[in-house]
Amino acid sequence: MSEPEKGTGLERISAKVHKTLEDFFEWLARKVVSYPKTTIALCVLLTLCLVQGIHVYDEELSADKQFAPRDSRSVTEEEWVVSKFGHQTRSVIIYFVAGIGGNILDYDSLSVMMDFHEWMVEQHESTYGGKTVTYETECNIMPASGTCQQPDSVLSLFGYDRNRLSRSTYASMLNSAEWRQNVPSGSDLSFYMSREVFDNQTGNYVSAEAVKAVYYLQNDKRKVSGIGDEDPEAREWEIDLEELARKTWSGAGNSKHISIYVQAVGAQEKQESDAIAEDVTSLIIGYILTVIFASCVLCRGRYKYSHSMLGMASVISIAMSTFSAYGLAWLIGIKFNNVVQVLVLILLGIGVDDTFVIMESWWDTVVTNMDERMIQAVRHAGPAITITSVTDFIAFLAGSATVLPALRDFCYYAALGIFFDFAYQCTFFVAIAYFDSKRQESNRADCCCCATVKDDSGCIPCLAFENSVRTCVSGDQPWRESEEGFISFLVGHTLPKFTVGTLVGKISVTVLTMFWLAVGIYGCTELKMDFDKEWFVPDGASMKDTFEVRDTYFSKNEIPTWMYFGETSYHEIATQEAIHEAARIIATGQVALQDTMRSWLSEFTEFVQTVSPGNVTMSPNGVLVVQSAFFYPFLLEFTGYTPTPYPNVTAKYISNQLNVLWNPSRDGLLASKIQYQIKGSCTEDGEKSVDCMDDLRSALDPFKDANTNIFHGECFSWSSPFVFWEGFDLMIQEVTRNVSIAVVCVFVLVTILVASVSMGGIVVFMIGCVDICMLGFMIVVNVDVNSVSVVCIVVAIGLAVDYSVHIGHAFLLVKAEPDGDCRFTQRQLRAAYALCKMGPAVVNGALSTFIAIVPLMVAKSYVFTVFFRMFVVIIFFGIYFGVICLPVVLSLVGPDPYTSARVLPPDDPKSALTFNPQAAVNKSVEMNPPRAKQAL
Repeated sequence: MSEPEKGTGLERISAKVHKTLEDFFEWLARKVVSYPKTTIALCVLLTLCLVQGIHVYDEELSADKQFAPRDSRSVTEEEWVVSKFGHQTRSVIIYFVAGIGGNILDYDSLSVMMDFHEWMVEQHESTYGGKTVTYETECNIMPASGTCQQPDSVLSLFGYDRNRLSRSTYASMLNSAEWRQNVPSGSDLSFYMSREVFDNQTGNYVSAEAVKAVYYLQNDKRKVSGIGDEDPEAREWEIDLEELARKTWSGAGNSKHISIYVQAVGAQEKQESDAIAEDVTSLIIGYILTVIFASCVLCRGRYKYSHSMLGMASVISIAMSTFSAYGLAWLIGIKFNNVVQVLVLILLGIGVDDTFVIMESWWDTVVTNMDERMIQAVRHAGPAITITSVTDFIAFLAGSATVLPALRDFCYYAALGIFFDFAYQCTFFVAIAYFDSKRQESNRADCCCCATVKDDSGCIPCLAFENSVRTCVSGDQPWRESEEGFISFLVGHTLPKFTVGTLVGKISVTVLTMFWLAVGIYGCTELKMDFDKEWFVPDGASMKDTFEVRDTYFSKNEIPTWMYFGETSYHEIATQEAIHEAARIIATGQVALQDTMRSWLSEFTEFVQTVSPGNVTMSPNGVLVVQSAFFYPFLLEFTGYTPTPYPNVTAKYISNQLNVLWNPSRDGLLASKIQYQIKGSCTEDGEKSVDCMDDLRSALDPFKDANTNIFHGECFSWSSPFVFWEGFDLMIQEVTRNVSIAVVCVFVLVTILVASVSMGGIVVFMIGCVDICMLGFMIVVNVDVNSVSVVCIVVAIGLAVDYSVHIGHAFLLVKAEPDGDCRFTQRQLRAAYALCKMGPAVVNGALSTFIAIVPLMVAKSYVFTVFFRMFVVIIFFGIYFGVICLPVVLSLVGPDPYTSARVLPPDDPKSALTFNPQAAVNKSVEMNPPRAKQAL
């Protein structure tokens, strides 16, 4: 690579950088060529040493910790909730469906439901770690009585007692009055039925198509390898329950052919992880396809000059870089997550592209001595792959400056992977390529190095495309252009003649570019933020059927939410008034569902008013409150901690013992909570979710601030989805900031390394166009903005750099002599040269990435599905703007060449607009008649 020694100050700086890089790579290549076996051994040994990081492997597979900022308010509040009340209770929801026109409330159907309940509670068991797991061991324990929390379902009316389920009396018990009188639940009976029919005369429910039952399990979360933060016993019990219910109980498994569906977190996570594990095999297939493609690209029509085995060497080098990156990341404590698994796709694309650049330099280096040829090839290719590797490294490093854990850790892994890929391509791959060059020197065949072949023997079936130039310069020097691959011929010669060489081509590219940008800009205005953990369940999984039944018969979007209060003097009148007022503020707001507020304090006041009316008074503010002196004694009875003479009254309130946290001496409360539901519209998209969360906070925060002396800042609304919604609130800000930082870094680096502010600006403009189109087309491929897709947004910068900077740099390396007819400007000739020289390597690198992701076309998991769709868009627009649009821009407004750039003669084979293949043939015939005739 010839670089300027004179010219602008920036050129002189860049010249020193390039001279230093070239000298370094020449020194490195000489060491590798001198000690190829040692180089290979050291690279393999380093990989094996770093892979030992598996012994300190740590992972983060919990979705809430992957895709939510860990320093956000919602996470802080979650930690407070867990410290007081423990992890949120696991809910197992059973759906019993009679189907259209059926009646799930008849006696026989209720009997089937009772059978299932008895089997699940008394007989169903699983095993985890040699321990027998049953409902009794996993049910949520009531703190006062030490018994299992009672499930909520229609069967609650019968106390889950078969003897009370009588054919003659069951119908009269199916009414809301009976429910309110005997069932300790804050929801109405109709909440557990769907498409029910109500008899106004009797007050009974006479039929329904579906009912649901909610069972409550404890949630003893802890770190479990391969699962994340989880209660493994409860998870295993749920997995087996869902499978057995589906296979042995549902449909023909019961006398009424009732369909039974189980919705459980454990079963859902199992199906998610199974889908990811299945999709990981697609990555292996992608590796194999990449090996085949790279081998075909490096293949040539003559056995001696073909290098198809280097395709395998390249992919092995990339695999080593992947293992090294993983191992080092584990050693320094960076956690693995599901998103990191797609790193192999990025490294395949970048690594194979580096291989093609090195081999392009090899083919363009005409030196008889193979050792010197390899050294010079690496000397010239080294700075080119350094530009892309450094800019990619910095882009990902800049992307790591985010509060989104999955994106941050992915960027760390990607930066390490690019570093090792760069290092192994320049050492391990070069050493293998050197051995391959010695094979060529000794006239041995590619793929079968034990066989000696003639210099011109062939042809190997591959992607070799022989155009009209079909001769060799000499027996020892392969003329690379003599046997061009199809991609090289199409991209390097045919494409520039149209896009750069004709006015029609330029107009066509301009119009098409404006169209893509217009569609992209419009698509950006239609983007929405959204994320749902249920998207991770693959199509075809049984849990998808369960979700469909739930959405058909029941509302998915009733989101349990709580108001939390910290330690305070709950018995004081002012505190009781403040809690009632907080509940009123939320209940009358725009977010909470009507009539879903269940306040333990309101029910406690109702209880005291029932058993001892004289101890309930009207406060000065018109609120019913319990007298302070009797507050805690009655509360102990109310929550079941002390015997009560009113057991029939307290039975319906018994679940409230879960809503208060007593201090050890039980003369005060450490915390309390009030449950309510928020509207389903809050989950329509990320923006509405953030609005709902902000509305709840803005409604309660001023009240909390006004009552600081009572609550001491510990008064807030919280629900588990808030952790993800907080991520939505920061998503656009984080992505904009990180992308901006990455783009600025890329601009500075490219400007310095290519010694041209104008070229740096043009490359960044191309990257911006790729990002605009990628964001706009997200709506076309049905991808929303969330913590998974933003990873692709950062990845797009790195890939777009690779697709643009090689061609931009090649444009600066030459001056052009005007052709005899003055048909083309110097910019056109230089742009065509840049495309001819670097375009094939860029396109082949992009195609290798695409081929690697093709198996993900049938991916089942959400992560891999999103990455496939996004990568297709990134690759398409990266190639369009880097290979089609950029040369046209350079042909019109490209910067001047380096001061000491070499002159490009019209008959240079890389001068796509002026090179005459037939003239080259005639010249070759004159120089070497026997050889040329034989080739022709």
